[in-house]
Formats: sequence, C-alpha cells, structure tokens
Amino acid sequence: MRVLLPFVLLICGCSSRIKVDNPVVGPPPPRKSNVRPEALTAEDGTGSEILQADGAEFASLDRTEGLSPAGEVSAVSMIDEDLEQSQVVATVNGKPIFAEELLGAHGRDLAAARQQLSPDRYQQFRNGLIKRNLTPTIQNRLLVEAMMESLKEEQREQLDGHLDQMFATEMQRLQREMKVNSPLELEISLQEKGTSLEYVRYVFLNQMMAREYLGAKAQPTNPIGRPEILEYYNQHKEEYAFPTRVKWKQIVVSFAKHGGRDNALRVMNDAVQELKNDRRFADVAKKYSDGPTAQNGGEWDWTQPSSLANANVSQELADLPIGRISSPIVDDTSVQLVLVVDRQEAGYAPLAEKQAEIKQILEQEERGRKAQELIEKLVENAVIETVFDEA
Repeated sequence: MRVLLPFVLLICGCSSRIKVDNPVVGPPPPRKSNVRPEALTAEDGTGSEILQADGAEFASLDRTEGLSPAGEVSAVSMIDEDLEQSQVVATVNGKPIFAEELLGAHGRDLAAARQQLSPDRYQQFRNGLIKRNLTPTIQNRLLVEAMMESLKEEQREQLDGHLDQMFATEMQRLQREMKVNSPLELEISLQEKGTSLEYVRYVFLNQMMAREYLGAKAQPTNPIGRPEILEYYNQHKEEYAFPTRVKWKQIVVSFAKHGGRDNALRVMNDAVQELKNDRRFADVAKKYSDGPTAQNGGEWDWTQPSSLANANVSQELADLPIGRISSPIVDDTSVQLVLVVDRQEAGYAPLAEKQAEIKQILEQEERGRKAQELIEKLVENAVIETVFDEA
C-alpha cells in the first residue's frame, strides 16, 4: 500500500459567521504548551478520503490520538458544557481557531443531536467532532500561513483575484448541484442545511490556497527512469495479471420473440444457411440476432469465458479455435451461435503497456513524500496550543 500524506482540506460549511476581524475570545485552553509534532502526523492514510492536488494524492486524517488528553481526563471535562461557537479551541502561532470552524460541517447533525440526546451525550458528541476535526484544521492553517508568508504584496493581490474567479465558478457549480437559480437562493438552501455561503467561501478559498502551496512545493525533483519503472513493475507484477480472455461475436434467437422454440429454431436455420453461403457473421447478426450487441454485428469486447452465466457458451468460447463458428447452442430461452474472433491466454500486461501508468504512480508517491516532509516541518516549527494538550 502506498503511504499517503495525512492531510485534509475542509470543504463544508457552518451555520454562523467566522470571527476573523474582531474575534470574541472565550476561555483560553487549559494548558499552554507546544503540541508534539508527531501528534499532527500519521503513519498511513487508513480510512481516509483521497484528495487530488495537482495530480498528487493526499489523504484526510481521521485519527487524532496525539491530541487526546492524558490519563482519565475526558474530552467532555476539558471543554465547557456551554462552549460557545466563538470560544478558542486552539491557537496556531498565536492565531485562534474557533469552535465554529471545526463544527462547520455538522450544523444539521448538531441540531438533530441536541434534540435526541441528553445534555451530557450531546456534549460528548459535539466535543468528539471538535477533536476529530482539529488536526486537519491545524494542518490546513499552517499551509495557508506558509503560502501567504511566501508571497509579495502584488502576488497576494493577484492571488485574491484568481481565487475570486475560482469561487465564482464554484458558486455556479453549487447552484446547479442544489438546483437553485441565484446566489440568494443558494444562501437560503445552504442555511437550510445548517451552513452559509460566507462560510463555504471561507473554506473553499483556504482549501485552494493550501492545495496550490502543496502543488508548488511537492513537485518531484528526481526524474523517474526506466530502472525505477521496471523495479515497480516486477514488485507489483501480480497486479498486471489477466486470465484467459476472448473477443467474440454472437447471434441469439429468442424463443419469446419468435412465438416459441420451434419458430426460433427455424429462424436460426435460416441464419446458419446464410453463413454457409459465406455471408459475413456481422451481417447475419444484424439481420437475425435478438442479442444486446446485434446492431454492432453481435460483437463483444474482451471477455473471460468463465465469467459468463451460460455454461455451454462459456465452454464453447474456451474451446473454439479462432475463426470457428460453434454449433447451435440451445437453452431454455434461446438458441445461439458464437464465433471466437481473438484469444489471449492468461498472462501479464506488458511493461510497455503499463509504463506510463507506473511513472504516474511513482511521481504521485514522490509528491506524497515531499508533502509529508513539508507538513512535518511546518508542525515542528509551529507553536500549537489546543484544549486537548496533555494535562
């Protein structure tokens, strides 16, 4: 299994406005300390959602073991029961992350949980969402911060214009998806789902900035040559194995469409006579066949004979020489003829056929490694404080 970067870019909204200009800061986290770098990384992307970023694969991190409190202290005890959306649940290099930023995807779920659960169970559910979303939010924040620090003022202005154009396109897509005709109708529809257009925009722009930064910084530097491709092919050769398969043609005469078995057999006899008179199989199929590929001359693409439900047809396709037409095959519903056009015995797809695909895989793996290193470096050099720091 290829190792993927444990990183997620949030793409859903929340029901209220993010405080960025003049935030209302609630109680500080219970303990101020740097989060361990390993708390914000993972060994693999198991159970992860894959995100494409300039051709590289990045996986969302569902695990946050490194952010869990120590000992017997529960998440519920570390966050006030009456936690406000504006309360700070973490700071990244001194900049706050608010509860609403982590709960933005779950407005409708939270509303339902409040109605159905006891207050204690509701807080457990709510705080669990905060904990689960904290690590990817921190990673996203670090990437956006790094990107903005790398740009000059004029580059930031150009970026703003570019992002505005991208979000305008995204709004059109959302309107089509939600079947509304204007931004106002989109806003109303989003609010009904527990989010808002403002927050969708906020998250979308941060997602795009983080993706652009990763795409620029995680480019492969070592060219992928034939030795690397050959090594990968040999190590994964079983993935390129295929069983015996045939290309074939078929004429099917259905009993139901011809008033019963006897009439269908008479129609098949007419078809057989035309084939004996050197009429092309494809022409005869178009004229007589009731099969699903009749209009295409009865032609089927590569097929594993063993995959067919009709055991008699399967056996004929396995045994017939190329170019030979079978005898009539009669079953409970039809009579048919088959012709093997081509056959490939079991084997492996040749390297020449797979080398472009392998090169792309290796380049993606290299991007993943570089992105992993970038995330680890950003975390290591950051000051990160959370309500889930070890007590």
